Order: sequence, then C-alpha cells, then structure tokens
Amino acid sequence: LLLFVACCMGCMDARLTTPARSATEQLLLTTAADLAVGQLRLDGLAGRRVVIKTSKLDGYAGDYLTCAVTDAVNRQGALLAEDPEEAEAVLMIRTGALSVDRSDFLLGAPSLNLPLPFGGSIRTPEIPFLKKIKLTGIARIAAHAYEPKTGKIVMASDAASGLSYYSLWTVLGITFRATNIPEKRPRFAWWPWGT
Repeated sequence: LLLFVACCMGCMDARLTTPARSATEQLLLTTAADLAVGQLRLDGLAGRRVVIKTSKLDGYAGDYLTCAVTDAVNRQGALLAEDPEEAEAVLMIRTGALSVDRSDFLLGAPSLNLPLPFGGSIRTPEIPFLKKIKLTGIARIAAHAYEPKTGKIVMASDAASGLSYYSLWTVLGITFRATNIPEKRPRFAWWPWGT
C-alpha cells in the first residue's frame, strides 16, 4: 500500500520566479495589516490637518501599513498635510509586530537522504498520511497624535492586532486549504481543493 501511494503521489512547484517574498507571504502581511488598521481608534483627529510619521516601518509591508493608516485617517475625517509646519497634529505610528510565523505537522514518512553504496545519496519522497502547513501573518500597531507646537497629546489609541492565516492540509494525498485571505480562498465554497 505504501509503495502504491508513493508511486501515485506527484510533486508540484508553482514558483516561477524567486522574489524575496512570495505573493502568499505579502498577502498574509497586508491582510493582517488591514485587519489591525481597521481596529485603530483615531478619535480626535476629525477636521484637523494631520501629518503622519512612522517609526522603523521598512520594506514592502511597512510601506503598505503606512498607506493603510493614511487611508484610515482620511476616511475618519482628518485632513492630510504634507508640511509639518502646516499640521495641527502629528500622528505617530508604531508596530510591535509585522511578520509571518510558520508551523508544520507531519504524520507519515518524512523525506530522507539515503547514502548510495558507491557514493552520493538519493532523496526519498515524503509520504504524508496527514500533513499540515500553517502560515500566520501577525500585525500589531498603535498610534498617538500630538500638537507639533505645544507637544500636547491629542489622542492615543490602544494597540490593535490583526491575524491572517493560510493553512494547507494533506490527508492521504488529497490537499485542501483554509484561509482568511480573500485572494487565496477557493473559487467555490464546496470545492476546497486547488484554486
């Protein structure tokens, strides 16, 4: 039975390019950022001219988070200012986390490197009876605003968190997924396999 399953199982690698971060990882980060920004309370900024400052938000996800906060500030009635001299409030954004965790579980035979008698080695295929790969995007952000001339605090938000997930389950060679990323959900609710 094991030999039959090993012969019937195939392997697929969907990666056509090798960017620093895959599309799935970027979507995990941006979905988590959107969920966290949606919980930010920005009371007290409506009607004020606001300039936004960020602290150590580098890279793709940091730029996206900054734009998401800018959008949220605008939607909640604040007026954006480019010049700090014209601003009535300075909004400071900080992050406690903006990254992806991964956990793997395998019930079955893992892939092994077996030495060959005349040198070299051969890699055996993985035979999963039950396998789970779970990726979790985590964003934790907070914000406070102050008057640039006096330094008086205008508002301060509690920390807001956003979690995104992408799980791949393999049961007896059949793979299905669970996710809260809109772009990665199956096309049909009743068809969880594939895209």
